[in-house]
Amino acid sequence: MAQQDLQIYTDKMANQMNKGKKRIKEYQIGELVRVAIPRIDRFSVDRPTLPCKIMEITENNKYGLGSKFGRIEIYYTAGELEPLGTTSFPELDDIPSNKISIREAARLQSVGSASVGICNCKSDCNNNRCRCKRAGGSCNSRCHSGHSCQNK
Repeated sequence: MAQQDLQIYTDKMANQMNKGKKRIKEYQIGELVRVAIPRIDRFSVDRPTLPCKIMEITENNKYGLGSKFGRIEIYYTAGELEPLGTTSFPELDDIPSNKISIREAARLQSVGSASVGICNCKSDCNNNRCRCKRAGGSCNSRCHSGHSCQNK
């Protein structure tokens, strides 16, 4: 009886632990994603993610990315990427063929020099906590809450 209870408890714990894991998705060439920029490669006022387009997929399921500033030198796994949340992102229409580091891409997309950005808000984007609103621009993506934040 005790062994059955232990097995039931173990199964419940395993299910609970697996609930929180992100489901790793497979991406296709041309899909829009964002990649986290390591804190060491950006300033605290810079955006924490870099919008990219999947440019190639290697044999070992690593993804080659292209950004507005060029092709990223390193390859990423699906677990390191997340969907951009939009199907259209004009700055990723024409990707330069030059190779660029993630640090250089982060520097080039610095808040001071970028005119278009990805909103990372978790609410309605109606106060100055929203990076886009604070900069006087408009949000052009879906927020984490799922609504479209088109502030003008």
